[in-house]
Amino acid sequence: MLILAGCSKSETDFNDNAKEKETHGKEKVVLSLAEETLTTTGAEFVLVNLGEDTIVFGQECVVEKEEGSVWRALSVLDENTVIYLDSFELEPLSKARFSQNWSSLYGSLGEGKYRIGKDYRKGRIFSFTVYCEFEISQDTKQGEVEDDMILGFNL
Repeated sequence: MLILAGCSKSETDFNDNAKEKETHGKEKVVLSLAEETLTTTGAEFVLVNLGEDTIVFGQECVVEKEEGSVWRALSVLDENTVIYLDSFELEPLSKARFSQNWSSLYGSLGEGKYRIGKDYRKGRIFSFTVYCEFEISQDTKQGEVEDDMILGFNL
């Protein structure tokens, strides 16, 4: 299911001050965790394009866990898991809020420091990854997160 909606910044329902965001170099792309959405099996994220060019991203992601000072990609539970390769465009100066459910790939995450990596493209050649760090603790909610919601908003 794909839902695209446009509205002004004042009508958005996500927090501009969401925890853990990273600007990816000159591309000015920010990935942040939507407040109060983290569970052990997924979360909602906000991808912001502050650049001058449209970017393209998909549903796929990678989850890594910090071990010491090194980030290591989690092992996929089942190599036969189907990953949908739908693509979504995010115009300059706009945001997309999406849900990411990683339970079918990685299961329920245990306590620790993690980051999600989201690939995006600008043009036909240039591909980048933006990351958002988060922490799973004993207080993190249990439960499923739908991963088919994409909402686009202009800044």
